[in-house]
Amino acid sequence: MFEVKQNTMEDQLDVFHSLVSVRGEQIVTTSRTIADIFGKSHKNVLRAIRQLGCSESFRRRNFEPTDFIDKNGDRQPQFLLTRDGCMFLIIGFTGARAGAFKEAFINAFDWMEAMTRKRDELNRRINDYSIRALRSANDGSYHGRGLAQRRIEKSNLAIEEIKLRGEAQLRLLLDQETDELLPH
Repeated sequence: MFEVKQNTMEDQLDVFHSLVSVRGEQIVTTSRTIADIFGKSHKNVLRAIRQLGCSESFRRRNFEPTDFIDKNGDRQPQFLLTRDGCMFLIIGFTGARAGAFKEAFINAFDWMEAMTRKRDELNRRINDYSIRALRSANDGSYHGRGLAQRRIEKSNLAIEEIKLRGEAQLRLLLDQETDELLPH
């Protein structure tokens, strides 16, 4: 069962990864995760989602029907929920621990959105770096004066490349962990 209390940043990241993941460009959670977190039967969560009093367009945007493979190897239904869908569903959940769980979901969605923004910024920086490195190499090869400038830029670009590769490696690890959480 899920525990709300975290002692370290690693514990908190583990909790966030267990609550939300990235699918395409969207941050989602699953109906199974919600059932587990709130101590409800998954079939009851599915029924609650199907009976929500929301418009059909809201339902299509925020509750994607999908399947997962259960422990017996059988396909079972589940929903992928966006942040809005999750909040719409769990706002009605009550009980002593419901508030802490709601807060944990909000924090997890916020964290994953921040990670997605950082990934996009890293991609922009990598593209910018690639353009500058190519331009520098071209300038250095076309004229002798550019060779001196190329030597200076080459050193700076090598340092920047090492930093970008490190950040990209961390992003790949995050993407890999996120992919492992989603049903295929």
